[in-house]
Amino acid sequence: MGVIEPRFSLVTLGVTDLVRATAFYEGSGWPRKIIAAEGVAFFQLNGIGL
Repeated sequence: MGVIEPRFSLVTLGVTDLVRATAFYEGSGWPRKIIAAEGVAFFQLNGIGL
C-alpha cells in the first residue's frame, strides 16, 4: 500500500466584511466562481477552492 499524500481541495475563511474581502481577492486577479451565491464568495485556484 502506498503512502497517502495530504492535499487541500477547499479552504474556507470567515470575514466580517465579505464585500471588502471579495474585492481584495478579485483585485489580486483571482477568478471568482458562482457569483450568484448570496453571502459567500467562491474563488477557483489551481486545484484549490477558496
